[in-house]
Amino acid sequence: MDLGLRQKDVAGRVGVNVSTVRNWELGSTEPAVRYVPAILDFLGGFTLAGADSALDFPARLTLARRCLGLTQAALAERLGVDESTVWEWERGNHRPIGRHRDGVEALLASPRSCPLT
Repeated sequence: MDLGLRQKDVAGRVGVNVSTVRNWELGSTEPAVRYVPAILDFLGGFTLAGADSALDFPARLTLARRCLGLTQAALAERLGVDESTVWEWERGNHRPIGRHRDGVEALLASPRSCPLT
């Protein structure tokens, strides 16, 4: 996508410095999860709800968490579980049950824009 923007313009919109954008473009580094929401706002993505129906539960959960700019620890805190529980869910070793399932379902139904990558 060529919008005719300089790296400085993109960096300002996303909240990083120019060298960070350059490193992302060169594939030297990947964006930290905390920058994903700003990147998505800049790019304009897909809606999580319904757009990811071809993905299995662990992939959908991981995608939703990253699109919201959350680490596994931050999601665990939000849901009131241990970080290792989120890790297990994202690897498909376990699935959330009870009230945790409700919290995860709400996260997956989020209207947050997110590209499927």
